Amino acid sequence: MLPRRSAIGVAGLALAAVTALGACAPGAGPGGSSGSGTGAPSNSIPSSGASEPSGWQTVPTAPGSGGSSAPSTAPSESDPGPITSNQLPNQKDLAWHDFGDFREQETGKGPGATITDCFDLDDDLLGASSLIHRSFAAFDGDVPALAIGVQFTSESEARAGFAAFQQLRQGCVAHLAKTGNPDGRVSDWIRVDTVASRAGFFEFSYPTDGDNGRFESLGAVQEGSRMVLLLMYADGQDNNWAYEKSDDTGLPLHPQLRSLPRVAQRLG
Repeated sequence: MLPRRSAIGVAGLALAAVTALGACAPGAGPGGSSGSGTGAPSNSIPSSGASEPSGWQTVPTAPGSGGSSAPSTAPSESDPGPITSNQLPNQKDLAWHDFGDFREQETGKGPGATITDCFDLDDDLLGASSLIHRSFAAFDGDVPALAIGVQFTSESEARAGFAAFQQLRQGCVAHLAKTGNPDGRVSDWIRVDTVASRAGFFEFSYPTDGDNGRFESLGAVQEGSRMVLLLMYADGQDNNWAYEKSDDTGLPLHPQLRSLPRVAQRLG
């Protein structure tokens, strides 16, 4: 299924204050369009309120999904063992518009080639003892994804790594500014329900050229002494998704909300 291209022209759009906004109509590609404007993309990432810097968009606050902090079935603190490729998601575990939109590209050691402008992917990312990765692409490469398996020496270190990942969002705008683009916008942390893991994501968006922007979603699952990071992005004029299963927009649930529970099952 190929993505549907949007017409250029959306900018500075004040989105309606609905409970949750959805992605482009089912069957559309990575970015849809609506309305017209004067020079910047709009999106539906939930705003973190007055503490966030003013940016190039007006966004509503979208509630996060309920999280679960149930005890994990962790490996031994003394000998957790390395994370393996079998614990990384495969293409059946990830969704964009639908499950199966993504295709696996490469699996290997280390963090892989970065697809985010929020933070650097180092070999000791979040204090990891080892890293593996698997890359994906949807719609002929227009929507890439990267799953990074992160091994820690203990569950307590993994919990600290999960907390550190949440804090990375605070440095996204400054990190982006090093590229000469100071106009990033970061969402709240959005918790995701899983059976026995801690999971959630945040979104980072910024203008790129003309009326277009890049829309990143950066998720993580922690289970025992391991984590999997799930990074995705799409380029377009807007990137609107539903943030609750019960919303009445009729539009697709955010890809991270659908994908992270399957990532957690695979990791567990």
